[in-house]
Parts: sequence; C-alpha cells; structure tokens
Amino acid sequence: HADLVVFDYIDEAAEEFSVWNNLDLQKAMEAADVITVVSQRLYHIVKHLFPEKPLILMPNAADFEHFCDAKKVAAPLELQHISKPILGFMGSIASWIDVSIVKEVAKQRLDWSIVLLGNDYIGVESLFADCPNVFFLGRKFYHELPSYVGQFAVGMVPFQVRDMTHSSSPIKMYEYLAAGVPVISTPIQEAIDCPYVATGATATEWVNEIERIITKHPEELQSFALQESWEARVKQIEPILSDLAKNKERKQVERRETFSPTTSTYWDIRFLTDWENLNGRNQTSFFANVIIDYLPQNIKKEIQNSTYHLCDVGCALGDGIPVYA
Repeated sequence: HADLVVFDYIDEAAEEFSVWNNLDLQKAMEAADVITVVSQRLYHIVKHLFPEKPLILMPNAADFEHFCDAKKVAAPLELQHISKPILGFMGSIASWIDVSIVKEVAKQRLDWSIVLLGNDYIGVESLFADCPNVFFLGRKFYHELPSYVGQFAVGMVPFQVRDMTHSSSPIKMYEYLAAGVPVISTPIQEAIDCPYVATGATATEWVNEIERIITKHPEELQSFALQESWEARVKQIEPILSDLAKNKERKQVERRETFSPTTSTYWDIRFLTDWENLNGRNQTSFFANVIIDYLPQNIKKEIQNSTYHLCDVGCALGDGIPVYA
C-alpha cells in the first residue's frame, strides 16, 4: 500500500548483467508507478519499453560531505612509499575494466604511479606484473576511501567502451570530483556528457589529457560536485515524486468514487451492462418487500391512511414502486 512505487534502474541488464534480463525485471518495472534511470542510454531503452510510464533521468552522485575534505586527511601508510603524482582508481576491478589502456599509460609515463583499490575479479597483480609503477592495494572500507582519494592527482574511470558501460553512471566519477580530484575516463556516454570529466580513447590521449587537467583547481571541481551530490539529487526528484504520489492518490479516489455503489456512474454502468442478467429487477422487488415486512404496523397504517407518504429515493429503475403501491 505504498504511496508510490519507484523502480531505480542503475545498470543495463545486458552483457555481464544479462542474467537480470528476465521476467522478474519485467514485472518489477511494470508494477512500478515511476521508473528512474541513471543514464541517457537507459532512458531511451526504458522509454521504448514503457512509453506511457513516468520516467525520470536521475544520474548517480556522491556523498559530498564524505569526500569534500579528502585532501586534508593524512595519507595512509601504504601510500607514503609510493611516489607522486598518483593516478588512482577505486571500485570493482572486473571484466569491464580496460586493462590495456591503464597498462599503456603506466608504460608511457614511468614517472607516474597508478594505484588500484577494490575487489579484484580479474587477477590484477598478474596482469600488471610487468608494470613496476602500478600498485594494487586491495579492497578498502568506505570510511577509508577519502584518505586514499585525497592523495590522487587524477581519478581514473578506465571502463571498456560498450553498451553496458555507456549505460552506467560511475559513482566514483562524482566522488573524485567531490574530493577536488580531476577525472580522466574512457569515452563512455555519461563521462562525455559531464563537463568536468576529461575523456580519451587511447593511452596517448589519456596522457595528454592528464597533463592538461592535473593542475585543475580543486575548488572548481568541488563546486560542480556539490551540485551533483545525493542531497542535490533528492531535492530535484522529491517534488516530482511527491506530485506523482498525489496524482496516483487522486486517480485512486476517482476510481473508488466512480465504482462505488453510492455513485450514479456505478449504477449507470450496472444498468447498461449486467443488470438484467443478474436479475436486478427481482433484487429491487425483493428488498422492497423486506422493507414492508419490517415496517412497524402502526407506520404501515399511517401510510395507508395517507397520514405519511412513502418516498423511494433508490438508485435503481423504480422496480420497488409497484410493491410499495
């Protein structure tokens, strides 16, 4: 009995996530009053599937307060022996990571250190065994991340460019910016559309872009990130959801009023459809007789003597009148 049911579609059910593309997903989206999506690509996919359903584009965001003072936090011990500048990544190191572009950047710029944080699903240490300036530090707790991100000169989003990643909205992108860290990404759609994220399709393009953005002013990046925080997202979407909830309630009230036996609309529909088939006339006569049977005798006599009048204010077709007469 929710005021509103919202389905938040955050990753395309394709490629690595194709197992989600099943009847459960279809039913969940059909049952929702409104669907929110995190990317332009998902917006067009869902709009095609459910053209009549309310749809809202709501990209991911960052917990701005959690990351905004990252540069003021002391560096973790395991970063203190790693030379700067540091190009950093945080997140799942999975099949959608473009290992080749990261390796080539590492080889082109041996004076840069590359730090990878997160769960390893692809055997990252063996993949980068020939890159002495790449460091895999494993998974970190969320509360630890600002101390690491604050040491990044540039934050990386090295996703392979394909349908599933075009549909993604990397939270890390906004978290880097909230920490005042410039961002380099492969040209996935949401990164291209973000004015404060640099993109490059090759390692050489990455190196050129990193050299350009590495001196970006943190204040400018953080000012943008504040507008892209979760708090800002809620302020944007709450009035929309509230209006949708009110509209849903209004329609439910109208439906109840329309199909309530106390309304003329209800009876108009009944009389025009199944009234005769369900012996509606006989029902009216039956209950008219019930009323007469239960009237006190003195009231019956008063009516018969015309002291009182009997007025039938029923909503049927007048089939009780002959009984009362």
